[in-house]
Amino acid sequence: NERRDSAEICYRKGAEVNPRFPLNHAGIGKALRAKDNITEAQAKFTEALAMAEDKTNKFGKPAKSLAYREVAEAMSVGKNPDFVTAMAYLAKAEELNPSDIEIFILRGDMSVAADPRSGPTQAVAEYNKAINLQGLNPKPLTKKALMYHRSGRNPAGAVEEYTKAIANDAAYAPAYRGRAEAHFSLKQYDQATADYEKYLELNKGSVSARVRYAKFLYLIGKNNESLAEITALKATGLNDNSLRRIEGYN
Repeated sequence: NERRDSAEICYRKGAEVNPRFPLNHAGIGKALRAKDNITEAQAKFTEALAMAEDKTNKFGKPAKSLAYREVAEAMSVGKNPDFVTAMAYLAKAEELNPSDIEIFILRGDMSVAADPRSGPTQAVAEYNKAINLQGLNPKPLTKKALMYHRSGRNPAGAVEEYTKAIANDAAYAPAYRGRAEAHFSLKQYDQATADYEKYLELNKGSVSARVRYAKFLYLIGKNNESLAEITALKATGLNDNSLRRIEGYN
């Protein structure tokens, strides 16, 4: 939830309770890297992987794979992500546990982050691998739909993939948000509004979801509704310059 200091405190407490569990050290490294403490972060990553590979800890292949995957994800945060090393760690994670779909999803995400121009093509290929392994899982379908939408060339295809994800899991909120934005691209505003309302219903209490909704209402010309949502958000103490600008436009 972007509460990085709190995350670091929890990871450090985990390492204190069980100093031989590698994921806490990977988490500490991730928090440090997010603050651009690269040297300290790398030391933690090295420590985490050494623990995973230490035979006295008797970790099986899935547990080792998870450590490599978590370190790979951590390498992709901060101002200067190290995608080359991260991809190498993902390859090791896949070697240890080729049935973990999160490896393919993460590789797809990194492909886009590393190369926004050609990365989406590789990303779709990775998401398809995850879909082939777990066809009923809504997450890779939603990721694939997002690539279709981002390309700007296939919003209808995006709607189709989001709909498949929702059919597999009617409570998977990201699919509703994505489909709402794809419907918006197609100027299908009633369907977009219905999907955004469902997204909010599934994300009760989420301020970030409400901010997105207020902006969406402005975009489809529902200025009074957008103003009402912004007013309610301000009453919670939210301070957001982008909402101030939209409030003025409304």
